[in-house]
Amino acid sequence: MKRSDSDLDALILAQLRADGRASNRQIARTLRVSENAVRQHVRRMEDTKRLRISLIFDPRKRGLHAITHLWLTITPRHLSTCLRALNALDETAVVCRTSGIHNAYCVLVAKDLDAINDLLETKVRRLAGIQELRTSSVFKVFKHRYDLARFV
Repeated sequence: MKRSDSDLDALILAQLRADGRASNRQIARTLRVSENAVRQHVRRMEDTKRLRISLIFDPRKRGLHAITHLWLTITPRHLSTCLRALNALDETAVVCRTSGIHNAYCVLVAKDLDAINDLLETKVRRLAGIQELRTSSVFKVFKHRYDLARFV
């Protein structure tokens, strides 16, 4: 029975989720299709933005053991400037404008909580327009699906 293109796409994506380093040849063997078919499907999914293959590193391997989430309320007048300043920090992994009680969200990554605290005191809290800043540090990650959300 011939597989549909969408069925084969789903099977290829499942293989890549299981092992992001799998070669087209390995995937083709597992799915019992030609290597060329896998290559064409992967290329089409990349071209249509259904698939993006990228490198993900473990921050802990680089000595970055502290992750802290920030929820910020910033005055509308300062919002864009503040978000640009947060984005420029080497320690920010994620910077978002949000809806709800807080209008910004940020994830900081540093070597330890002392470095996070120093960053908060010397850079973040000094930004003009911050009315409220709430923090929450991560002690243990139980699940992180990079294919759904690439947040740290």
